[in-house]
Amino acid sequence: MGFGKNTIALFSSLGRSSTNLQVHYTSTGQCIMMVVSFPPYNEDQLVVSKTEFRMSSVQEQELPEPDHYNDVMSGDGQDDDDDAEMLDSVNEDPTVGCAPTPVARGKKNRLRSEVWEFFKLVKYKDGTTKGVCKACNVGYKYESQRGGTSAMKRHKCLKRQSMDVGQMMLAASQNSQLSTRLRKIDQMKLRDLFSALLIARNVPFALVEWKDFRDICAYLNDDFKPISRNTGKADVVKKHKAQKEVIRNRLKLAPGRICLTSDMWTSVTTTGYIILTAHYVDQDWILQKKLLNFCPLPPPHTGEHLSSKLFAMIEDWGIEDKVSNITLDNAANNGACAGIMKSRLVAKKILLNDGKYFHVRCCAHILALIVKEGLTKIDPAVLKIRATVKSLKKSQLVDSDYEDCPTNEEWEQIEVVTKFLKVFHELTKIFSGSKYPTSNLYFERICQVQVLLKKESRSNLEFIRNMVKEMQKKFDSYWKELSAILAMAVVLDPRSKMNFVKFTYSKLYADERELERQVNKVHNNIKALFNEYYSLSCSRASNSCATQNLGVQNGGNFVVQEGSDFFQEYVATQERGGNVLTDLSELDEYLGETYRGCLNSLDILNYWKNHEQQYPVLSRMAGDILSIPISTVASESAFSIGGRVIDRFRSSLLPENAEALITTRDWEYGIGKEDMDEDNVIVEEDVLGFEPDAVEDGEVEDV
Repeated sequence: MGFGKNTIALFSSLGRSSTNLQVHYTSTGQCIMMVVSFPPYNEDQLVVSKTEFRMSSVQEQELPEPDHYNDVMSGDGQDDDDDAEMLDSVNEDPTVGCAPTPVARGKKNRLRSEVWEFFKLVKYKDGTTKGVCKACNVGYKYESQRGGTSAMKRHKCLKRQSMDVGQMMLAASQNSQLSTRLRKIDQMKLRDLFSALLIARNVPFALVEWKDFRDICAYLNDDFKPISRNTGKADVVKKHKAQKEVIRNRLKLAPGRICLTSDMWTSVTTTGYIILTAHYVDQDWILQKKLLNFCPLPPPHTGEHLSSKLFAMIEDWGIEDKVSNITLDNAANNGACAGIMKSRLVAKKILLNDGKYFHVRCCAHILALIVKEGLTKIDPAVLKIRATVKSLKKSQLVDSDYEDCPTNEEWEQIEVVTKFLKVFHELTKIFSGSKYPTSNLYFERICQVQVLLKKESRSNLEFIRNMVKEMQKKFDSYWKELSAILAMAVVLDPRSKMNFVKFTYSKLYADERELERQVNKVHNNIKALFNEYYSLSCSRASNSCATQNLGVQNGGNFVVQEGSDFFQEYVATQERGGNVLTDLSELDEYLGETYRGCLNSLDILNYWKNHEQQYPVLSRMAGDILSIPISTVASESAFSIGGRVIDRFRSSLLPENAEALITTRDWEYGIGKEDMDEDNVIVEEDVLGFEPDAVEDGEVEDV
């Protein structure tokens, strides 16, 4: 439809916020369009916009029909293009012949909607025109006469930080100032994010009151409502209590027993803290480590006081009847503590084998004591090297008169000792793991150390022989008799079993009779422990299936129920694949089976997960033993977090708030990058005691 010279056409439209009167007329070869907008509440104010088009453009493309003008002028099609077609990608098949071409727009015919800041207009050879997202290349069908920008405003872009394009667009506010059109803030969600920040990043509670922080939040959204430090602290404590119930339920649902580690730490405020960590295998056969408590412990730190505190924490978590053993360092008060706890748990018939395997000594700490004992023989050379390195770091000039420089002989000694102690360093790193089982590594590695000491005791170098002599004495005081429970762990490795035990002992005991005695000792221990697990399994099966009455009278005849002890014992025997006549147990079947998998690498927990149906009792015993940590590094790693939370700038932090921050952080985030050094090793405070002035906590009470 065209217009003649000096022709005037009027169209009106009723919008949601204004009434538009459109005037079209031609004059001197040009087409003029005027829009008069009447605001709904202020009819005296007129907003007039004027657009001019060359007549040449009008002649090439006929003006739209009158009923289309409302579509063109009503907010870029916000109400009429809801059914706009969405196209997944503009990279269509080239065989269609529709290669996209950007549409060139004249200066006076440019796209005016704000959405084109995020979209580009592309015209295809088949005549279709699409608005294509500049970030993700998702396209929407667009017609200049009918619009199509509302679909683009609703576009959720996966490659932008703010996915909603509509939220990123600028809209005119009532006071004619530009403001960001954002969604309304969920204040509770914002507070939850604040509490997560306070927990994860070692920042003070006062962060939420910092003017700079509040200014940033207010700039991002006008609806932001600031909170006080007390509110932030209350939110952290609330999250801690909620997460504590989650962890409590997980511990309750753990299918096996729970192993514990504990250690003590003194903060910069000289307040003593005790840490309790739980280790267990969950229902998916994944080794879990949870920091349960980070509590203040006032003096005296006697064995009785320690045991009372640990029992109070265990009872609070409701895991007293699931405790298997506890790993502690070698301080005298820890030995007394373990003895008291053992007596109480045995009295309640919780521990197996009368608590014979309850106390596990920290292997990493023992290795540190052994190395320290050997270094005393070359202390002069070690001290000279440390003093020299310290002097070189401080001084910018070389002092030719420096007197503490080590001699050539001392340098040679240090080089030999470094190679010798490398084994201990690597072994300590292996024992310090908490995300993989370590108990099955104990037997092989400790025997490796024993063989090494035996070999170096015959060294040609006198200073090495002197070192090894002192190290052997310390080794024998702790490991002359290897830990029985940890020796069983290597048997539960399907690649090793009893053959590996015999092979390893053959390197330590030349006498055949002594060798057989040691091998039989390991076999008898694991058999006795399995029998206890089997008896406990039968007892549980009997209690779950037994009825209150053993039988009922039916027609004068006594009928034996399914829950009788005899029948349940038979059922349990059949379920474990045993034979009533030969009594071939799961343990015998497992030891007699040949392992045909890869010998170099094995996920041992996954192996027992896959054989749980074949060995229901033995697999449960394996899960309990393999979850035993052989070092207290898991607990001591909490010291690095505690040292950042309770520092000299936050010395007034209450102990209960410190526990909420540290334990919740462990539950939700574990060890973060900020707790690691450049070699991705946990930052600890003299965990292994290699400092020159480190002293042994106390003498071992029983070996």
